[in-house]
Amino acid sequence: MADALVAGEEIAIPGFGKFPVATRKARTGMNPRTKKKIKIPETKVPQFSSAKALKYSVK
Repeated sequence: MADALVAGEEIAIPGFGKFPVATRKARTGMNPRTKKKIKIPETKVPQFSSAKALKYSVK
């Protein structure tokens, strides 16, 4: 699973959900201790979207 996500592929498990890869834009953050501005680079993160079957089974 990890290898597929690193390659940017979406993983789908029928009846459970999908794991797409999203890209977070680069942004400016702040160090809470020093209040100094830092640059946070663009990064890719996994997301999760549940299938309808899973949503309805939890209700």
